[in-house]
Amino acid sequence: MFGRSNKKKTKELSQTSVLVVDGHSRSRELISRLLTRIHIGRGLTATSAEDALYNLEQDPKIADIIITDSKLAGMSGLKFLKKLRGYEDPNIRLKPVIGVSRTSDMKLYRSLASYGISGFIVKPIGEHRLREALEQALAGYLAPAPSLHLPELE
Repeated sequence: MFGRSNKKKTKELSQTSVLVVDGHSRSRELISRLLTRIHIGRGLTATSAEDALYNLEQDPKIADIIITDSKLAGMSGLKFLKKLRGYEDPNIRLKPVIGVSRTSDMKLYRSLASYGISGFIVKPIGEHRLREALEQALAGYLAPAPSLHLPELE
């Protein structure tokens, strides 16, 4: 397995709360249905990064994991992640985040990974991959942020 894990005791999925941040109602509904099938303890949704941040500021422990789409109206998923990582409160700053995108854009993945994501899923999201990403997030896994090494031109 690539990446880093901080060997902490993992919480059961059935005791986990997940905040889904996605501007598309169909995507939120699909992910919510998958979370129900996986038997997540509590699923919450936000239609924008701003809504998610407001809810986290009101109650930093509202969710154990955040799943965010990379394309959001207003603030992008990357800006949302940067903002999360900038909070002073560790209950917000250190929250595990799983990025979701419609494309397997390596530049986007590297950007998200550089701010510390637990996983990256390309839509359409499958139950098995979502469960795996959630379990990795609970275990403290951080996705690797590969660097792009190009040969120097002479």
